[in-house]
Amino acid sequence: MAFLESPRFPVNIRYGSRGGPMFNTDEVIFANGSRYVNSKWSSPLYEYDAKYSVRTRAEIQAIYDLFMASAGRFGGFRVKDLFDYTSNSDGVTAPTDTDQNIGTADNSETQFQLRKGYTAGATTLYRTIKKPVTSTVVVAVGGVSQPTGWSVDTTTGVVTFSTAPVSGAVTAGFEFDVPCHFNTDDMALIEFILHSGTSADVASIPNIPLREIRNPD
Repeated sequence: MAFLESPRFPVNIRYGSRGGPMFNTDEVIFANGSRYVNSKWSSPLYEYDAKYSVRTRAEIQAIYDLFMASAGRFGGFRVKDLFDYTSNSDGVTAPTDTDQNIGTADNSETQFQLRKGYTAGATTLYRTIKKPVTSTVVVAVGGVSQPTGWSVDTTTGVVTFSTAPVSGAVTAGFEFDVPCHFNTDDMALIEFILHSGTSADVASIPNIPLREIRNPD
């Protein structure tokens, strides 16, 4: 599968665009009213419906080119989830190097996978982050900022230290994208509003279905 690290899916979407996490749960209600449930997925899958109402030809062309380069549903690309795109608990505040715990230093391990935790009460669900945004990742060990001595692979979200940190919590902050694909092979969605054969042409794409790629490698 071809994954395009650039360009990112355009973020200038219109009012009415929607999206978010989706779980997959089996539920059976027995004759006595008791409930049996089974969660098929340990983490959610994200789906989006981006809307481009009346846009310029150049704006529609950017979507068109991405669709063509991705071969429809086949390829993947980065999507910025405007509700949740930073390591901060509110999803939008600028990241700091103590936002998320990504492991514990033991003087042996050199690689740590970026992740984000979502907590309610005593329960935390961790989301693996594989597409951090270049130049936004910051790292600390034991609460002490580490400006050097490590690198991050922005295609996998793995932080690698040149020398294994000795002790303390390894924490990180970052912005991130969601690896997605067009959830359709059909771009006959473009509505022509004005066709004059000039750069002033305008059109719209009422619905652009997108779905997260679980393993974008």
